[in-house]
Amino acid sequence: MDKKTINRLRNIQVAVVELSTKDVAHAELGTVNGFAEAEAAKQMICDSVGSIYDRALEIGDIDETRANAVTGAVVSHLSELISAATEIDILAKSGVHNSNYPSERKALIRKFVAAVEQIKNVIAPLEYEVRFATIANKIPDGALLENIRSEIETEVHKVQTKSAEIQKILDNLQTQTATKSVEISTSGFNGLAQDHFNYEMGWFIALVVAWLALVVAIIFAGFHEFNYDDPRHIAEAILQRILVVSLPVLFMKVCLSKYNTERNLRIVYKHRATVLDQYKLFESAIGDDHAAKNQFRLEIAKYIFSDPQTGYLQSSPSPADINVNPVVSIADKLFKP
Repeated sequence: MDKKTINRLRNIQVAVVELSTKDVAHAELGTVNGFAEAEAAKQMICDSVGSIYDRALEIGDIDETRANAVTGAVVSHLSELISAATEIDILAKSGVHNSNYPSERKALIRKFVAAVEQIKNVIAPLEYEVRFATIANKIPDGALLENIRSEIETEVHKVQTKSAEIQKILDNLQTQTATKSVEISTSGFNGLAQDHFNYEMGWFIALVVAWLALVVAIIFAGFHEFNYDDPRHIAEAILQRILVVSLPVLFMKVCLSKYNTERNLRIVYKHRATVLDQYKLFESAIGDDHAAKNQFRLEIAKYIFSDPQTGYLQSSPSPADINVNPVVSIADKLFKP
């Protein structure tokens, strides 16, 4: 390595030592309000980075391009780590009585740990280089080791390529599975809607029959003559007419109630089928964003199982009254906050 690269590595060592001596735990705040997690992460990354750079300077024969690239990234993330540590100090000094302290504490710990993880990721190539150089110094045949490294890098590249292909295949399979499930669910909801439509028509016909029976009963009660001279006959005739009229009225009420229930169920299941019909169009518009598709599927599921208010029932039914199939009951539990 040239002198400039060596100096950059030594500067990293100095920065790591300074950071390792900085207390971010704030034990005086107690275990609940302190930052012990951040302190543990800081010590771990300082020990790791310090060890890697110590070995790199000791070996000396390190690829300069890789060392400079890694060092530049480490400097950037070390700055983020030091900034997070400063924010922790400011928050700790402000006191724990601030109402926003718990949320701000958690956010800072997440930020600190995330910066540590970034340093672990970016320093990995230099760690690999140091380990390789250490092994190379112990093996006389450097050309053989170089060939081994080249083969390993080639295989790693192949694995990474295959991993991307496998992930794409898995995403496609998941999409196909989701599409097939949507088709099955749509067909099921349409079938339920059709069944309830048939029941609805049956009760509508029964309602018409009940209405006609009521008209006939009213005609009978209004135009059928009876003997006005006998009081007992009058009472008997009145009761007879009340009974004749009330029976079709009662039957008509039952028919109307059943008709409204079946019509409400038909609309509910038709609503779900319609939402699923639109699912493919909206999902295709998202593109290849796998996370966005999963979020969209969850939102669609919540919307599907939020039954519309049709107005055909006097009061809002409970989920058990409407969701008569097992799928709906499971979904209600899954999406309940």
